Amino acid sequence: MVPPAWTEHLLPLKLSRSADIRRALIGRIELVAPSQRALLRRIAAGPASSPDQWFETEFKKAAGGRDDYFRALWYPQVFDGTRTLASLGITPPADYRAFLELGRFRMALLLDEQSHHPTPAMAQFIRNYGLRGWEPPRK
Repeated sequence: MVPPAWTEHLLPLKLSRSADIRRALIGRIELVAPSQRALLRRIAAGPASSPDQWFETEFKKAAGGRDDYFRALWYPQVFDGTRTLASLGITPPADYRAFLELGRFRMALLLDEQSHHPTPAMAQFIRNYGLRGWEPPRK
């Protein structure tokens, strides 16, 4: 539980009428496992792969050489996480495999690591795969 003073400071509340208000805020902390730190170090060490080097070639192979691999039934399944690349016989580069192994918070872990311990290889990996954090819509 977060102390009430912290809640009021972070999320001030103004009411148009007097009222008896009791607020509760629960904090959450994410722990980064040693195995995830090792994966981040692997990506940071480079060299950075690029989807231009492997993605289209491998997906075409998985689709039997067809250029329209994006029409295959498995294509959306790969991107929604219900089908793995390995199930299609696709072996991505080591750094991309490490990225996938980071788990569901992979993007946040990678971007946070780059902000605290930047390396040229990690910056290149982020650029190559077009990774970026969530940004609120601009008004």
